[in-house]
Formats: sequence, C-alpha cells, structure tokens
Amino acid sequence: GLHLLLEVKDSTAANSVRSAFLKSFNSSHDGITYLEDEELVICGVRIYGSPWQPEFLDWAFNMPRGAIREKWKAIPSNVD
Repeated sequence: GLHLLLEVKDSTAANSVRSAFLKSFNSSHDGITYLEDEELVICGVRIYGSPWQPEFLDWAFNMPRGAIREKWKAIPSNVD
C-alpha cells in the first residue's frame, strides 16, 4: 500500500496533507487512478484501494482502530 512518510501535528494539518495529495492527481493526464475505499477492474483483475492505517504517530491517513475495522470489513472478499 501507499504510505506517506509525513509527520503532521494535528488533524487539520492531516486533512490539508490529504487534500493536497488528492489534488496532485490528474488521472486523465497522468494515467493514475487514486482509489479511496473503492474498486477498479483492470484486465479482469479486481483491485481495491484504501489508504487508511491504524493510528501511528501523526501520519496522514491514520484512523482509530475501532473505526478502521469498519473500513476493512467493507473490502470485498472477492478482490484479487
């Protein structure tokens, strides 16, 4: 998975980092598709992308362990 090695000191800064990260993609020109809790099928291969990780320091894409379990439960069981 993708992990940003950034340390941010508060949730406002974390949201700013996430926002800047999302704005950096222009899939129509870069050939990049950013998946955030969604699926993409390429040549019959089902890919599910989710950036969240259990809380660790003040890194971007942190989520409390109770909440992240719900995200993980939402991952389809039949992805490749």
